[in-house]
Amino acid sequence: MMEKLNFIMNIEQIKSVFRRVIDNPKIGECLGDFYILEHALNALESMREIPKVRKLMHQTLGRIYDLHVSNGNRVNTAAQFSPAVVYIQRYLENMWESENQKRTECQLQRIDFPSIKNFGRWYKDLLRTHKASRHPLFEYLEKEASLEEMTYFFSQEITVDGRFDDLLAMLQIGQTAEIKMEIAANYWDEMGNGNPQKVHTELFSVLLEELRLTEDTDFYTLFEDAAPESLACGNLLIYYAIHRTNVTVGLGAMGAVEMLAPIRFSHFVKGFKRLGLSQQASEYHKLHITVDTQHGNGWINNAIVPLVQQKPELKRDISYGALCRLESSVDYLDMIYSKFKGKEILTDFNSMRSGS
Repeated sequence: MMEKLNFIMNIEQIKSVFRRVIDNPKIGECLGDFYILEHALNALESMREIPKVRKLMHQTLGRIYDLHVSNGNRVNTAAQFSPAVVYIQRYLENMWESENQKRTECQLQRIDFPSIKNFGRWYKDLLRTHKASRHPLFEYLEKEASLEEMTYFFSQEITVDGRFDDLLAMLQIGQTAEIKMEIAANYWDEMGNGNPQKVHTELFSVLLEELRLTEDTDFYTLFEDAAPESLACGNLLIYYAIHRTNVTVGLGAMGAVEMLAPIRFSHFVKGFKRLGLSQQASEYHKLHITVDTQHGNGWINNAIVPLVQQKPELKRDISYGALCRLESSVDYLDMIYSKFKGKEILTDFNSMRSGS
């Protein structure tokens, strides 16, 4: 039996262990590898409240989730189901999920769930009355944000908008025909209704280019450099999509994304106009103000309500997914709003704009 490791790992050492495991699928084939890995994970958990540790946790999950959605040309996906990678993934997910459950449990216990007939209306009200739907950051972006602040904000938005079509594709697997049809209609809109130049992820890239976010780097580097609150928003939806046991929770979370997008995006578009951004840079968000109003209602009526009609006990899972999405969104919006109101100097983004 191996002796207990008695040295203390720092954050950089833990990060190095994780990267080696993800980049090398051969690691983890012996007991010693798992012993070191377990030591790194235990060390990480003991420091979980430190911001840098939370960022490392979500960076690592993001890199692992990338193995599930990459086509294999950009990253080596050989480690996707490596026992060591799966071990890291499940350990970090369990840490994170326990936090989400603690945060939402009191809210769920206070809910007097409505009848099946009234669930769709109640679910919509749950979303619209939450802080995430009318956060003060939205009005700030519309009326006050500088170009540097708008640039910083969209360097963080990439964790959801940059791969929304993949999330839809993953969530439709195994659903009934009625639910598949709703998700398919949404997906086809994301695909530009068959026009490659109107594919929504491509339109979003136009905004990133105009803000010079992808001038000297790529989307994936931006993703890894994002704040932990931003990474958590993107990781949450991938987490629900790749685990079959979480799919119903994921439908509840995605319903929140769809319903609230038009409210958010209407503020963004007005901010773009104030700052002089082009019509092409605004097109992605202008489109979603219209289509997501339709898709939000369609998602509730044709995906969520049919599930509840089939199995009324799923009300709780759907509501849990919505609340987790809303709470992670509030964390993210609070973080950015605090930066802007505190007038923190966004050095990296000022440098990017000046070309230095």
